[in-house]
Amino acid sequence: IKLINRMKGFFWKRMLYVINTAELMAQGYLCPLEYIDRSVVEHEALKLNKSYSDFDLEAYEDELTKCQQQIMDAITYGMNTSKSTLVFCSSVSQANRWAGLIRGAVAVSAKTPKKERDRIIREFKSHEIPIVFNVGVLTIGFDHPTLDCIILLRPTRSIGLYYQMLGRGVRVAPGKTSCKVIDMTSTV
Repeated sequence: IKLINRMKGFFWKRMLYVINTAELMAQGYLCPLEYIDRSVVEHEALKLNKSYSDFDLEAYEDELTKCQQQIMDAITYGMNTSKSTLVFCSSVSQANRWAGLIRGAVAVSAKTPKKERDRIIREFKSHEIPIVFNVGVLTIGFDHPTLDCIILLRPTRSIGLYYQMLGRGVRVAPGKTSCKVIDMTSTV
């Protein structure tokens, strides 16, 4: 089998246009983020996973047990000041536990059956469900322009994952002036 290459040499050396996120926000293409630091555990206090590529999320969960009231306060604040709140969790048990404590909340993960997950997403987008606790499902490719609050309960060392989580809130929508990012993980 012969490889066919239709690209000209040095294709990526030709820069056509450069624009950054701040310029896109200023021009109205992206919604500004309002960062609120409510960190309960500093990164320096967290153990790394076996590959040293990210945090040990089980150890992180143990640390969070000391911070239940602070987390509840942040979730309550997010829900009281926003129309739609998406919480990024570090485990299915964490998502289920918090969703069970908040009236009208649901948890969604890879373990959620497809039909149920589709219903949850549909009802979240139509504001029938005010808050969703998410474990790795609504990180990439999820489009909910009116989403106006993100809560980070999942720490990460991955800049790509961090941008994907925040990217859920930068969609523009009529009447939306910003998206709150309540960071419980000192990720910035």
